[in-house]
Amino acid sequence: MHLAFGICPLCNQVSRLYDEVCLSCLEALHSHQYQRHSSYTCPRCFAPRLHEQAVCSHDTPPFPIVRIMPYIGVGKQLILSYKKTGIRRLSRTFASIMSPYVRRLEQEHGPTALVPIPCSRTRIRDFGWDHMLVAARRCGDQIPIPVLPLLERTNITAQKMLTKDQRICAAKQAFQVRLSSKTKEREHLRQVRTLIVCDDVMTTGASMHACMHALKQSYSLQIIGLCLAMD
Repeated sequence: MHLAFGICPLCNQVSRLYDEVCLSCLEALHSHQYQRHSSYTCPRCFAPRLHEQAVCSHDTPPFPIVRIMPYIGVGKQLILSYKKTGIRRLSRTFASIMSPYVRRLEQEHGPTALVPIPCSRTRIRDFGWDHMLVAARRCGDQIPIPVLPLLERTNITAQKMLTKDQRICAAKQAFQVRLSSKTKEREHLRQVRTLIVCDDVMTTGASMHACMHALKQSYSLQIIGLCLAMD
């Protein structure tokens, strides 16, 4: 855990900072996680369940997706501060939340690599960096596991203003697998058994499923999704 002293970017209080946020905000982030309220998840899609006998509404999920917390409260504030305000050091907070889940998946499914979903070209133009790529690399350094930027966007339109049906339609053509020209990336692909596709917020799941489907068509590996917050 990284320790410092300064102003917490989530509550604006002067305090000792743990992974870039104050202890109060860090505890709130942990208390918001689904696993703190129920240890039961759907064995097919990994969606959180209230109790062991609860029936999952995702009848035939194409891919399992781990959801860490709901998109509310301090979790939402963290994502907005990092993604919209551009407080880059919060990638450390992202990584500290994601890393226990990635470690667990690696223990259960063998050698693993992280594949971040690329942000829109508009965001790259405005901020100059890809927030999920930075967070994934920070998480990969902590564990450590390789981070493979295997995906690229084929469109320039952000999906946040689209309806659910429009998102699903647009996502199918929005991503493609980037052919890796780096020897180190190709070596990692030969060694891993599972690719974890990671993103910050999942609303309809259209982007996540489109990326996972594209990777499955290109690689004979197990594909699992990981999103920080479910909207």
